[in-house]
Amino acid sequence: LVCAAGYLAVSGAAGVLSLSGSAGYSPVTGSWQGAATYDLGQQDATLSAQGMGDQLQDWQLRVHKDFGEVVDGLEVEGAASVSAGQVGGSVRAHVPELIDGLASTVELEAIQSGPDAELQLMPKARFETDQDEWGGRIQGEVSQSAGELNHNVVYSIQNGDYFGDFQTGKSGWSGQAGFARPQLGKVVASASGNAVGKPPAHFRVELGREFEPVADVVPAGSIHLSERGLGGHVTLRRPVSDDATVGLKLKVDEDGQVELSPSLELTGKAGVGTFLGKWMRGKGGNDVSLGYKFR
Repeated sequence: LVCAAGYLAVSGAAGVLSLSGSAGYSPVTGSWQGAATYDLGQQDATLSAQGMGDQLQDWQLRVHKDFGEVVDGLEVEGAASVSAGQVGGSVRAHVPELIDGLASTVELEAIQSGPDAELQLMPKARFETDQDEWGGRIQGEVSQSAGELNHNVVYSIQNGDYFGDFQTGKSGWSGQAGFARPQLGKVVASASGNAVGKPPAHFRVELGREFEPVADVVPAGSIHLSERGLGGHVTLRRPVSDDATVGLKLKVDEDGQVELSPSLELTGKAGVGTFLGKWMRGKGGNDVSLGYKFR
């Protein structure tokens, strides 16, 4: 994949006008994609397209406007979009403090997939609490789509070196918890299931750590245990110059399959930005990515 991105900001009487864009092309598949955004503070417009070879497969024009605070404590924004297959729009109202310590957002989205298609209305409501005394907060969402009511509630915590989250919804539950220690590394335990109160369908416990460099070689690795068995990987990275780093990754999966992957990463100043390149050899063959980052 070859990709590029750009950004331009111009100050004027109307404020700060910014133009940004990105483009990508895969010489292997012949697929391409691109997007350009015009941004003028509280309103913006984005035109995006993707295709294969000389064929345009899809495109979309989206216009968004932030109306700001329309009445005390009520912030409103809206968007409209048109694409090759449908038209749509949305209105979002945000109340930063519905009650003490609770913020709420209500959104109504409408989509029509063709002139003869039925207009689809998709209401959605979100809420978020302030952090509690342990550094955690609750976030929830209730939505309706295609006549079905969906819900999702997440409790997440970040307290020093400790972190974790737990979420439950229509499709089941999942959670993770962990901590980081300089001498031990990072420990993460995760699990998921189909219903609260029942044993987990999947679990994983992982210990990962990056070690001190030895002769300019930076070793890192991890080991994990899941319902499938034991697995892990070891990675060695060594800078060979200011612009190049070579690496070697040895991976062992739960089935005992071993994969050895060499890699090469290149960075360098070029013009007004930085050139980025990476090559890695794995089971699927050569993986090459090139990019250019504007400053």
